[in-house]
Amino acid sequence: MKEIRPASRYLTRIISLLTILALLAAIVPTVTLHAAKGSMKVSVDGTLLEDEAVKEVNGLTHADVSVYARSLNIPFTYDALMNQVSIGDAQIFAEHIGGKYYAPVNQLAEATHALEVKTDAKKDLVSVIYAPSNKTISAGNILFDALTEPFERYGSDNMVNIVPAVPSSGVFRDGLFIHPPIPPAAQDPEDEAPLPYHAAVYQVDLTAYSENDPLVLDFYTGIIDNAKPQGIRFFVKVNDTEIFTITRKETSWIHHILDVSAFAGQSVKLEFATAPDPVSDYGWAIFAEPRIVLAGTNAAPADWSGPPADWQTSGAIQTGSGKWNLKAGESRVISAPLEVLNGYVELKGTTGSATPALKASGTLIADGQDKSTQSFDVVAIPAEAGTFRYMIPFNFDDVSTGTTPSRVKFTLTFTAGSTAEVTNFAILRNMGILNLKAAAPSGKRLYADRAWSYKAVFTNNGLGRIDSNDKLAVELVQNGRSEIKPISLLNPDKEISLKWDLPPASPGDQELVLNVMRNGVRTELKRTRVSILPSYNVNERNPSRIDTIANDKLTVAIYKKDGKAVEGHLYKKTTGGQKLLGTLPFGRLWLEGSAQTPIEGLSTTAKTDSSVTMKLKDKRGDVEVVWSVVNDRVLMSQRFTAADDAKLKVFDGPSFLAGDGSFGGAKDSAIFPGVDYLDQEKSSNTIAVLPPFHERSVPHPYKITIPAATIENDNDIMTFIWNPMLEWTRGQLHPSVLFDSPNREGYEHSIVGMFAPSIPYWVNENKTHAINAFPLTKGAEIKLDAELRVSRGDHALEGVTDYVKEKGLPDIPEPAPRSNEEQFKLTLNGLEKEKRGKDGWISFIGFSQAKSVELGLLQNLQTMRSVLDESDAARAQKILDNINKPAPNIEWSYTDSYWLRQDRDVIDDLYKISERRTQDLKNSQQPNGNWNFVPNRTTAPFGKEGDQTMGTTAPFVLQAIKSAKMTGSEEAWQVASKGLDAIAAFTKPTGAGPWELPLFGAESFASGLALLAAVEAYEYKKDPKHLELVVHLAETGLPFIYLWQIPDRKHSLYGSVASFSATNWRDGWWGRHVQWNGLVISDGLKQLAKYDQSIDWNKLADGIIWEGTRQAATTKREGRFPDNVDVALDKPVIQNIWPEWLLANMQYDTAAISPHWAAKEFGDIRVVSGVQIDSVEKTDTGLKVGITGLRRGVSYTAVQTDTSFTSYKINGQTFTLHQGLLSGEVQGVRAGRNMTGYIFKVAHSAPEATLELLK
Repeated sequence: MKEIRPASRYLTRIISLLTILALLAAIVPTVTLHAAKGSMKVSVDGTLLEDEAVKEVNGLTHADVSVYARSLNIPFTYDALMNQVSIGDAQIFAEHIGGKYYAPVNQLAEATHALEVKTDAKKDLVSVIYAPSNKTISAGNILFDALTEPFERYGSDNMVNIVPAVPSSGVFRDGLFIHPPIPPAAQDPEDEAPLPYHAAVYQVDLTAYSENDPLVLDFYTGIIDNAKPQGIRFFVKVNDTEIFTITRKETSWIHHILDVSAFAGQSVKLEFATAPDPVSDYGWAIFAEPRIVLAGTNAAPADWSGPPADWQTSGAIQTGSGKWNLKAGESRVISAPLEVLNGYVELKGTTGSATPALKASGTLIADGQDKSTQSFDVVAIPAEAGTFRYMIPFNFDDVSTGTTPSRVKFTLTFTAGSTAEVTNFAILRNMGILNLKAAAPSGKRLYADRAWSYKAVFTNNGLGRIDSNDKLAVELVQNGRSEIKPISLLNPDKEISLKWDLPPASPGDQELVLNVMRNGVRTELKRTRVSILPSYNVNERNPSRIDTIANDKLTVAIYKKDGKAVEGHLYKKTTGGQKLLGTLPFGRLWLEGSAQTPIEGLSTTAKTDSSVTMKLKDKRGDVEVVWSVVNDRVLMSQRFTAADDAKLKVFDGPSFLAGDGSFGGAKDSAIFPGVDYLDQEKSSNTIAVLPPFHERSVPHPYKITIPAATIENDNDIMTFIWNPMLEWTRGQLHPSVLFDSPNREGYEHSIVGMFAPSIPYWVNENKTHAINAFPLTKGAEIKLDAELRVSRGDHALEGVTDYVKEKGLPDIPEPAPRSNEEQFKLTLNGLEKEKRGKDGWISFIGFSQAKSVELGLLQNLQTMRSVLDESDAARAQKILDNINKPAPNIEWSYTDSYWLRQDRDVIDDLYKISERRTQDLKNSQQPNGNWNFVPNRTTAPFGKEGDQTMGTTAPFVLQAIKSAKMTGSEEAWQVASKGLDAIAAFTKPTGAGPWELPLFGAESFASGLALLAAVEAYEYKKDPKHLELVVHLAETGLPFIYLWQIPDRKHSLYGSVASFSATNWRDGWWGRHVQWNGLVISDGLKQLAKYDQSIDWNKLADGIIWEGTRQAATTKREGRFPDNVDVALDKPVIQNIWPEWLLANMQYDTAAISPHWAAKEFGDIRVVSGVQIDSVEKTDTGLKVGITGLRRGVSYTAVQTDTSFTSYKINGQTFTLHQGLLSGEVQGVRAGRNMTGYIFKVAHSAPEATLELLK
């Protein structure tokens, strides 16, 4: 991959990091490239290498080549827009990776001057050093962007992080969230001593600049809306010296620009920090858009005599002295041809004793008319006495005028202060950066009978747009035939795909040249040679061209060239013939010191109708490939045996190129369990994760939850299955797995496959070869096995489900660390120690006292009162007695069973609340059955108003179902039923966690909520279509659950991943357990297990509960869950979440107490109860109701009937109708008020109870 870059926010790092380079020089050999046009010689420490060694260096086309600058007398030019570097009369392009610039070595062979090169054998790096004779860097460049650079946290992860689009005074900005530490007086005594402040700490290299370069640190301070802090001190430190501070309370943005030119020429430590002033409550502090900018190289010189001739000005401008005289209250207007849509206005001048205050606005002009006006921030930069300097950042990129604007106008108004003289005025442009992301023909191998294409993908990595003014176009030249595609508009951070459709070609080689054109001048980007292979017929019998293995379902055609195997093609047999599904490649073999080459030219050594063995022997060793067609799958095995001691860069195992030669990179759905959950969108996408955090094509193996990756197109499901515990060579487990759909290199297919060595010791995540080559001894064997299953279905999820059904669920390897009763007691211990205020204490998450008690904890305490021994039950009751109870409501969760198990008599209230809620739900439900996402200040960054997802709809469906259960309302049931149909229409679970997760990232919580809604509906009405939906929704949760045990890791099996997206768009959840999310799913599974056994749902639920028990803290903060568990590190993060869902799940197996309240219909009689309803029996004398649940405590049961009765019994004891509410009674019965019927209050001393209504 190469890229061309117009001016970049990272551009000037080309000439940075010389200090690091000097250190490397001491430990690596000096290699010199003696390059003349078309040839290259290489010397190491002065000794000239032979041609073969020269090829070895020059052949590192894909190696990373760090480009730096040094003062060498080499002609050098730089085109900022094209990011084109010319050395002599040669051109190279720089690829930006990880804050450095890289270029392919083979391009440097075109240079006409000797270049000093340093190699690092450990990292396969070749560092080329050159220097410009002049520095031409576009003004307005961002030299350092804190939101894209790595940093160290001074403080914990959740206290220092990057967050997108946070609101302050209603204006959204990206920034650094830095919550100040808790002051010592408020610190939890069990915690370690607090830090004095929290900070994001960066290392910033400014060695390329001098004090004459105007460097400014540009940022905002702000406090997130709805916060009410007593005070937060923001401060900035450079090299441990504080250069800025401000204490703030209000929720608004303040723009700051600091002159940091004094630090030019240095590598500095830069800290953005906050501290409590005086306390940390509501410490929602943001440093927004922090960056260092080269701010003034386009500014006019000091002897400026007026604006350029083509600028229009209005107002009293004194031109005789070359200065503008401005007084308080006066405005001046500058109008210029439209060349700049975003950037900075810089204003300098002299003034009297008081610095003038300034306002600024900007206007786009089209057809002589003002089309759009915006106000801009004006930031005063500290200047010498008697002078002033302002920076005015502006951005018109998002403005739509309806017509093409022609000019830009800035109105500057001095609002206060003495007379000022403006001596310098400049508009500094932010420019676009054109980046070639990928370019390739439609296939790695092409066949003469098939049309093909060439696709190039470009991104704009700059701050400014690329538009028609830049006069950029892309040309593809094929055998002398040229086709040009212009780039008319490409906004920052956007992507454009250009595709050239090419007709079938004759067999033979073709060369494709991709050029970028600017003002008619061509610059070559990429040269690709493709081989067009002769066409073939899958049914032909010509062993020199085609070998086939087949059964009644599948065929693998092995294509040969010169009698040697090149690749396999997988066909599915259909009634009309055979359908091509994709390609089985042999992959790559790369040993350190040799070129990276594809494995091809294998000879067939053994063959049956359904199996083939192929082998290749060369100086590197022996490769063996075995393919077998068995039933609905292809079994694949690849072996390599080293001929001598060697170091392995990569050996590809079984792989599949889905769609290669057929449906291309298209798909209808795909799932990479634990990593990606896709419809037609591409994998590793940015729908719910911002770059560069989105990349997940080659994840750490511990992030994969189920080893079965699936791709579905046109109801054909292709499932790639492997053993994550495979020992690919002696002592080495966990082969690396690649999933890329479509292939990002530009080829028209999706790829899924495996390779060695493993991540992370040898291979970095999301790389496809080793950084540290794996040592092989002579005779060492590498073996990689997998299978590819082909089936039919509506969604890729069915491939995962079929895998689970076939393999079965793993056994729980050891008993839980404690019983259910012990877990209840552990949590009770923690709750008892919690600091409580008059209204309650800690809510679901966090450490400070909550304003109201969490309802789930009340329900947990009720259960503790029932299941624990008398002394512990009394402890639970004591806590309950000392809490002010919240008002009743209809909840979406299990927790509202609390209302029917407490002493207060609120069942009539719930009936009325349900009726009102039904109307609210009906009025807000959309015609398609969904409810719209309605953002608030917290959730606004993660979705748009009107968005619809499974997770936004499911809670409302649950409320509608509960309302129907409570009242028997047909209207409520119709609302619920319509909502369930809407849930069934979604293809993946998303949108349940918009307080921190982007709305369209796949989430286990959304799966769990929808499952709870569907299972509750089925239990209520027993409609078979709802059971089908329940099973499907249970299956949607599978990709989030770990179904394999990682050795030497305490936490893996049955852990649940929260999301395949990222908190605040950046902090990914891959490979991190958030067990309460899985426990929402297991709640539904416990209920489903009674009705469906297609998978052992009860065993799956028990596994999730088992892992939840193992995560609960036993000492500090007893009973609490961690916020998450990093599986790779095996490390819980912050034990701060009460285990409400764990205890709810445990209720199913603890004295048969369901966490939910129940409702059943028996003809014209409806029963609603806080516990399980066992039976309703009509007798000659009346009605008998059996309930089961609590060992102690109370429950309410409502019998809704029009029949009148004269006496009533509870466990044989007769009661007369009580005239008031039952809140103060031990037990009793009364007539309903808002409902027709009778309400019983039962004081339980045993789980079973009988209620009788006698005529």
